[in-house]
Formats: sequence, C-alpha cells, structure tokens
Amino acid sequence: MEWIEARSRALERLEEHSAAGLVDGDIEELLFRVNRAGSLLFTSSSCSGRVAVFIGRDLFDKRGAGMLWVTHDPAECRRGVCGAAAEAEAAALPGVLAWVSLQPPILQVHARSLEVAGRVLECAWRSGFARAGMWWSRGGWPVVEAAGRDKLHVLLPAECGALLSLCEALARLKPRIYSLLECLEGVNGGGG
Repeated sequence: MEWIEARSRALERLEEHSAAGLVDGDIEELLFRVNRAGSLLFTSSSCSGRVAVFIGRDLFDKRGAGMLWVTHDPAECRRGVCGAAAEAEAAALPGVLAWVSLQPPILQVHARSLEVAGRVLECAWRSGFARAGMWWSRGGWPVVEAAGRDKLHVLLPAECGALLSLCEALARLKPRIYSLLECLEGVNGGGG
C-alpha cells in the first residue's frame, strides 16, 4: 500500500471510529488536528491512558477477559472505580479473577521518512515517553510507538483507597500524551 492511500485510510478509520464513539475523547480533537495538519505523518493505535475493571481466568490475557468498566477520565475514575470493582467482585465465580488495571498512554505514529520519524521520537522523549521505539511498516515507512511503562494491576478484593490511587496515577499520565500530540502537530506542519 502506498503512503497516500495508507494515510487516507487511517484518517477515514479515525472519522468512522469517532462517529461510532470509539475514539478516546480526551485526545480526539488533538488526533484530528495532528492527522489533518500536513502530509508527513498519521496516527494509528492511540489511547491517552485508562483505568479498567476486568474479570477473567488470566490476569495477563486482556483479550480473554471481560472488560466490565472503563474510563479515560480521572474524575470519572474517582467517582466510579470502587463501585465497578465491587460489582466485578460480586460477579466473579470460583476460579475467576477480578482486577482493576491502569493502562498507560500509547500512540503509534507512521512517519513519511526516517528524518520525520527521528523528530517524532524526539517529541516522544521530550514528552516523557522513555519507552519509545521504531519499526518499519509493511509499506516501507517508519512507525514510532510511544508507550507508557506504568501499567499496574490490582487484584480484587482491594481497598477503595488502593483503587483510587490508580485514578491519581492516570491523572499524572495525561500531560504526557497531550504534550506529545501537540508536538506532533508541529512536526506535521500544523504550527507549534
């Protein structure tokens, strides 16, 4: 697939997911600004960080678990995580685990050239993403992934205070993704 076609498909997918309510509301506007700013990059997988309540047989098999509750908003997290955790505990059958997970921000950025990818990596590192790296897409262009390393799981039952600390950690992670997206807008020709 050629760069122009891949970039166009990514923007269409972002618009479709936005219309369906599947885009992280915290960063939706920034994602659109970055993706529309110029032709040097586009984003794919992205999340500003979230707290989720799961139930399943394996703590490390997110896809095999059921997500019972999720939020990207620290204030909503503070209001709802303890109740959602209590419901998950009540729903867990013998041999089934219930847990609350802090999942850090992640962003994949497709860059038009190696030089542009280097500028994306600089943005990621300056924004606090120590775990940022690059690989080559099937189309032959570099893809940079910036991901937080702050993933935490709390097995249930747990005290509400421990769960609220995940909400506070989520709030501390948010500025990283905002900073990164604002920097990328400048890399892609949209100012900043």
